[in-house]
Amino acid sequence: MAWRFSNSWRLDIIVVGVIIAQSIGRWGNFFNQEAYGPVTSLSNLKSMHLPNFIIKGMYIDGSYHEPTFFYESVISLLGFIVLILIRKLKNLKVGTLTGIYLIWYGIERFIIESLRTDSLMLGNIKVAQLVSLIFIIFGIIVTIFSFKKNILYHRDNL
Repeated sequence: MAWRFSNSWRLDIIVVGVIIAQSIGRWGNFFNQEAYGPVTSLSNLKSMHLPNFIIKGMYIDGSYHEPTFFYESVISLLGFIVLILIRKLKNLKVGTLTGIYLIWYGIERFIIESLRTDSLMLGNIKVAQLVSLIFIIFGIIVTIFSFKKNILYHRDNL
């Protein structure tokens, strides 16, 4: 059984749980009133059909703000669904889910960080965006390597 020669399948199992945990964990940013986006209007928030408790929670320091925590939570939830669907593929290669997770999360964070107002900066570059680019590049490498290595999952591991 080829899967025994690589522990990468364990990461593939873990990343599915990690991305749903990230989706849930972003709500901590809401409750702590942190990691929000730029100032916006009440009418803009209402036009998104957000629940009132989110709209009220986005009123911070006298202004309404974009709910970047919510955007990231939803995108992570979609990523979870995508990973679950990919996991059901018949010829899934070891490492593919990890690579796709890294790409998905890297793109997600890069976009969300462009909206956030409280990011750590390294000169003119947001550190989280730099890390996101590294995630994307590494994810592409891992995905390509998984197809070249050509180790199929043993279905008992999933």
